[in-house]
Amino acid sequence: AETTDLIDQLQARLKDYDFEDGDCLIPMGDPVIIAAACAILGCDFGTIRVLKWDRNLGKYMPAVISV
Repeated sequence: AETTDLIDQLQARLKDYDFEDGDCLIPMGDPVIIAAACAILGCDFGTIRVLKWDRNLGKYMPAVISV
C-alpha cells in the first residue's frame, strides 16, 4: 500500500510534465523517489530530461534519457 500511495502521489505531481516544452527533473533527495519518478515518466513518454550537476562548470546540464 505504501508503494501505491507513493506512485499515486508522484503521478499527480508529474501530470503536467511536458518533455516537448523542455521540462526537466532535478534528481535530488531519496533515490527511491527519483527512480520511481523516472520510471513513471519513462513509461508515459519514453524519453525524459533530467538536469545533472556539472562540478567543473558549476551549473546544471541537461541529459536526455530514452527508455
